[in-house]
Amino acid sequence: YYEGLLFFEVSSREVWNRVAGDEAGLAKFFKKNRKNYKFDSPRFRGAVIQANSQENLDFVKAMIADKDFEDYKTTIEANLPKDSLRTVRVEVGVFAIGDNAWADKLVFGQGDGGKLRRGFVVVDTVGDVIENPETYKDVKGLVTGDYQKFLEEKWVKSLRKRYKVKVDKNVLKTVNNHE
Repeated sequence: YYEGLLFFEVSSREVWNRVAGDEAGLAKFFKKNRKNYKFDSPRFRGAVIQANSQENLDFVKAMIADKDFEDYKTTIEANLPKDSLRTVRVEVGVFAIGDNAWADKLVFGQGDGGKLRRGFVVVDTVGDVIENPETYKDVKGLVTGDYQKFLEEKWVKSLRKRYKVKVDKNVLKTVNNHE
């Protein structure tokens, strides 16, 4: 049990926690392995905005119009009043067909968009259709998992290089021998 906890802590330090704050490493890993991250169909990368008035919708659209996609969420959070949940709802992401009914209707021309939330009367989108990921953030979950696996393999390789494994053949023969 103790060794398991110790292994978990060391793994966290050497692999998982390193990835969490390593934006440059993730970007470099994505760039090096870009061919592994292809979409099977186009995606909408942007924001789906529902509002209780055209004025509020236009306000949010203007707020993010000149921003990069990566900055949409922080810009909206910084500039929308905290009580705006009743007036505006914004979903930011990379949406495939079927992920968001409004993106399907407004961007891909499919479906009916579903129902507007209660109290909301208008909906629109801001963003672009992309054929393949342009940055690691477009496929962050996949890149993060692959980068963790890469770091873990690198770490294990360095451990094996530093600490040679010796197998005692006589002891090995007695292990799991139920005769």
